[in-house]
Amino acid sequence: VYVNLNSFQGFGKDFLALDHERTQNHLYLNIKYTKVPVPKDQESEASDSGPTKLAIGVDGGFQLEDRFTIDKTYALVVHPEAISVPYPCVDLPELVIQACDALIKHEGKLHQDEVAAWEEAPVQVSKYAKDLIQLPSTGKQISPDPKQWVCEESGA
Repeated sequence: VYVNLNSFQGFGKDFLALDHERTQNHLYLNIKYTKVPVPKDQESEASDSGPTKLAIGVDGGFQLEDRFTIDKTYALVVHPEAISVPYPCVDLPELVIQACDALIKHEGKLHQDEVAAWEEAPVQVSKYAKDLIQLPSTGKQISPDPKQWVCEESGA
């Protein structure tokens, strides 16, 4: 993804020239994330202790990123000259460094929602259900087709 350092809009490589024509901006931050598989020995240690509760992203729950690590690379691209400078670079102007750092450290709303941990809420018994009597199971099978359901007492 190439992010325009003026408008902070992201574009693919195919649309970089169109954005340059529209905005006349030359500086873009190229953000590239690569999934790298974790070696099998580290993966097996993490998977040995399975989840102990129904939760995602918390201790004792399911962990999502056990099998991969994310390799993040950044480069500052000058378009249309196609000059690419690996980031971070100390020779860049301070204003450009600040803009790139702000983009890299920014976590959008979508990312925050994805990363948010989920844990099952405790079951609360309603005031209507707390006095209901659970009848013992008689081994009778209930059909999944509601057309076959009949009253046990009247047969209707």
